[in-house]
Amino acid sequence: MENFNENYDYFEAVQSDILDWLDDNHEDYSDVDSARDDCELAVTGNDNGSYTCNSYLAAEYVRPFIFGDEWCDFTDFVINDLGADMAKVMEDAETLDVYVRTWVFGQVWSDLLDDKDWDDLDVVALRKAVA
Repeated sequence: MENFNENYDYFEAVQSDILDWLDDNHEDYSDVDSARDDCELAVTGNDNGSYTCNSYLAAEYVRPFIFGDEWCDFTDFVINDLGADMAKVMEDAETLDVYVRTWVFGQVWSDLLDDKDWDDLDVVALRKAVA
């Protein structure tokens, strides 16, 4: 079977999911911190333990990531920042996928929103700025 996700870009996918979530939910939150927490759960799959709800698809997503340039930074984040056991993180593809998305989420959220005023956030303009 052809690997149709060999070029899967976690950063692009998470950014798109964050922007979609902001489109749907920004108005429901009065501050960036509570929005971040809820957005992270939904965008990473950490709310139910899987983003894909499909082991095969999760494996297709994580396979190129494991052999990519960000792997060392990711493992440092898991071990040192989260204090997690890499063996447990890698027990199944769906769990690994959630951890990768969580790592990417922090970076993308900061890139998108760190210098923005939450009350005046224009999601449409933000989407255009990153396109």
